[in-house]
Amino acid sequence: MLELGGPYTFDRSLRALAPSGHIAQIGVFTGFGPCSNLIRLQQINGTIDGINVGSAEQFEAMNAFLVEHRIKPVNDRSFAFDEAEAAYDELAGGRHFGKLVIFEQGQPDALPNMTNCCQISSGMV
Repeated sequence: MLELGGPYTFDRSLRALAPSGHIAQIGVFTGFGPCSNLIRLQQINGTIDGINVGSAEQFEAMNAFLVEHRIKPVNDRSFAFDEAEAAYDELAGGRHFGKLVIFEQGQPDALPNMTNCCQISSGMV
């Protein structure tokens, strides 16, 4: 399970977690607040891992570096937003090499950015 919210969504994620389930915690979009009671995690033999990402400034610096050095991700295939279901079917099939990209707008060959696309990946979380 991917947990994005923080203290105001974490308890709900704990209740929904299956026995031996796994929570990947990335971000705390609802801010910091009261701590959850983690006894349920122990009772169901669940696990939690934190995923750290850089700051917005680091993200911008990385994107500027990619543009400056003309580094492009390996994209296997691009899908229009209305083809998102097909993109996830392709992801589930595991036949792709590189990223599968879903574009909301713009040119599919453009360097992906946060405003016009979503990259889906088959990596473990």
